[in-house]
Amino acid sequence: MAGKGVISAPYQVRGRLSQARNDKLHKTYILMHKLIFLFIFLGIILIAQGIVYPFDFDISPVRIFIDPKAKSATLTLKNKGKDYLTLQLKIYKWTQNADGEDIYEETSDMIIFPKILKIKGEEERLIRIGTKIRDSELEKTYRIYIDELATSPKAPEKGATAQVAMKVGVPVFIRSLKTDVRGKIESFAVRNGKIEVRIKNEGNSHFMIQTTVIKGRNLEDKEVFSRELGGWYLLRGISRIYTIPVPEEICKNLARLDIEVKTDRFNLSGKLDVNQAMCMP
Repeated sequence: MAGKGVISAPYQVRGRLSQARNDKLHKTYILMHKLIFLFIFLGIILIAQGIVYPFDFDISPVRIFIDPKAKSATLTLKNKGKDYLTLQLKIYKWTQNADGEDIYEETSDMIIFPKILKIKGEEERLIRIGTKIRDSELEKTYRIYIDELATSPKAPEKGATAQVAMKVGVPVFIRSLKTDVRGKIESFAVRNGKIEVRIKNEGNSHFMIQTTVIKGRNLEDKEVFSRELGGWYLLRGISRIYTIPVPEEICKNLARLDIEVKTDRFNLSGKLDVNQAMCMP
């Protein structure tokens, strides 16, 4: 998820639904949500192993880390097809605004060569990346965009699928002199029947929010609410807000909410006592 995460409820309660029907809808949604995240997880595994579909080229590595003293790195692009592949590479400075939304700006901080290249079928090329910035106490972040340039293809055979030019981004992280990775759940509340969560990066380097799981229990300690949210990179000094509407009939039965945030560096957790006044619009 990039940017401000606004997660809509899978359904809205209009009038009064029976608790059985409400529970059935809720369980169906949770099952669907878990399946979606399973497919996303499998996709990440495939990428990590160098299996990148549906692009016509492989990229290695999929994330680039440059040490402050090294000042350079390489990127390998491999043409998986049999025909020539024409690619164009551009690099942008990558920041995030106060809502956690990605911002890309042209930059002269980085050097990339070559910027346009042709790769023969089943061959690979090495891309060189360098930086001109000085050593810093703060991590610097960039993103390389690789565009497959459209060429004049041969007339497609009958029944063949149309060729579509692809575009993919590769994050580039220039490490700080001393890495400090820290985060916290800055706020966790229920207002007007909506759960509001703010997660903040307090360190000098990025981390990636992998999943955020929120579970609610009633006075009998029975689980009556569960929601799992995806994530995205959270750059240094940035906060991301998640807003999750809770159906009225579920909200009024909540006594406690538990939250667990899993990142690629650490985990965060918290609890919140809930009363009916928090559910009122």
